[in-house]
Amino acid sequence: MSRGVFISVWCALALFKLALAIALPLFGDEAFYAWEGQHLAWSYSDVPPLTAWLTALGRALLPGEFGVRLVFIAIGLWLPWQIVGMTRRWYGDAAAWRAGILALLLPLASALGVMALPDVPMAAITLLAVAALEAALRTGRLRDWLLLGAALGLGMLSHYRFAALPLAVALLMVLHPAGRAALHTRAPWLAAAVALVATVPL
Repeated sequence: MSRGVFISVWCALALFKLALAIALPLFGDEAFYAWEGQHLAWSYSDVPPLTAWLTALGRALLPGEFGVRLVFIAIGLWLPWQIVGMTRRWYGDAAAWRAGILALLLPLASALGVMALPDVPMAAITLLAVAALEAALRTGRLRDWLLLGAALGLGMLSHYRFAALPLAVALLMVLHPAGRAALHTRAPWLAAAVALVATVPL
């Protein structure tokens, strides 16, 4: 039953977001990112490049103002499924759908993705990084560490505010027993190298 409720609420929210995205004119910051997306560069003097890149991708797929928001709407609609996937791995299927429903009911979730703003990719990348960190500390698999590094690097390309997450990860690595043990292996250092390479456009 929880699965059916989740899918029903998700579909209703998707229609609501699409209607808003089509009806609302571009917000000032969105227009700024869309303008940058028409002048693609490795980075910009005031902001990292990811938001501008995503607006350019959206307009390449669907020209016009709605195209500016296209990728952000998709990411915003993907976020609740991220919550479901993460919770299923940790607590099982029943808890996963309940967590997904609660995520859909959060006020921020109901609007996230309607506008082409850095908060949208930042939220998705944060969840990706958290899931990768948990898996890396639990299994020690190199692929999980590399995914964490890629997520942290990509997050830094979304907004400078994202820098709080790499700092939190570094603090956890020092304070958590599993983190301290992992520092004696090469995997987290390779992850850090991947993160640094990913920030080269900055």
